[in-house]
Amino acid sequence: MMTSNPTSPAGTPVTGRTLKQAMDLYLQQAYGTTPPPAAVQERIARIRSSADDQPAPLDFLEKSRCDSGRSSYALRLGQPLYPHMKLVLEESPGGGPPLFRADAHDSMLHAPAGSPDAAPLAALRAANKDLADRIEAAWSVAGLPTFKDYLRATLAQRKRDTSPPQ
Repeated sequence: MMTSNPTSPAGTPVTGRTLKQAMDLYLQQAYGTTPPPAAVQERIARIRSSADDQPAPLDFLEKSRCDSGRSSYALRLGQPLYPHMKLVLEESPGGGPPLFRADAHDSMLHAPAGSPDAAPLAALRAANKDLADRIEAAWSVAGLPTFKDYLRATLAQRKRDTSPPQ
């Protein structure tokens, strides 16, 4: 069982409630009213059975480390056309609250230009990007911290810091 959980600067771990909310928003965007596949239902049942007010049960997620050494946790929820898409929870580079990211996990999909697979793979990657953007937008609207929101805030702060006084 994993004992660590990405935390906020105050040391507060992500709660079961927050992980469930992120998972439900992902599933709504990815599957709509269609039930996800049995393997996904099994994964989400474990998360749903956890306590809302306790640290999220990250032992049900895949743990990895980014190049920067930050921890990340992934829950493979897929989507109807591509089962490898993931909900990712990762430590913030700035030490803020942990961040949610939808990972299409399709960067390795390539086909030679002009091959019969090139257009279908390009279409799949475009559909995955669109879905990831919609999932992250839903998280952002719900107040869940996303990596894109972190980047926007960081860039806005840098702009304010480097703008000449008026």
